[in-house]
Amino acid sequence: MKQLGSIFVRGLLIALPISLTLYLTVWVVEMMDGLFQGVVALLFGKYIPGLGLLLTLGAILIVGVLGSHVVTRSFFDWLNGLLTRIPLLESVYSTIQEAVSFLIGGKENGFQTVVLVRQPDGLGYTVGLLTRHSLPELPTIAGEDRVAVYVPMSYQIGGFTYLVRRDQIIELPEMTPQQALRFALVGGLGRGEKTKAV
Repeated sequence: MKQLGSIFVRGLLIALPISLTLYLTVWVVEMMDGLFQGVVALLFGKYIPGLGLLLTLGAILIVGVLGSHVVTRSFFDWLNGLLTRIPLLESVYSTIQEAVSFLIGGKENGFQTVVLVRQPDGLGYTVGLLTRHSLPELPTIAGEDRVAVYVPMSYQIGGFTYLVRRDQIIELPEMTPQQALRFALVGGLGRGEKTKAV
């Protein structure tokens, strides 16, 4: 029974990540395919699997092209300004916009550098991600040379943003933000071949 349990756990460790990855991938593809389902049914009289996904990708590309052009970019700037002025929508839109910028906005908009934050009383270090080098919107601490560091929580989706003094952090250029997030998410468990010891 002990050997059977060990084999079951090994199978679970292999099958569960693969299954969840495939499930999430299929869910995203089906959601994107369903966005234009009504349009496809209206044009062709029936639902054609995959055509909605192509239309969604095409629409995203068109928005990207229009957003890159000088003339049409002003419309998106106007729309952005409008959404940030509507009281109820402003907070939702701004939060989604910032989250998308962090996830796919590149190094200049997203997580920039992996850092260690020194804990008081010699308790050790916390792995974090540097998000801001300056905090001009907080004039009360602007003269303290503080930076914003996002610290992810282990085994959870979420974390905390700490405003720490610059001399309290140690930058880790050899570690990527993705490696740091993985490290923090599993509480430091794993073999660690891709990360260097500090």
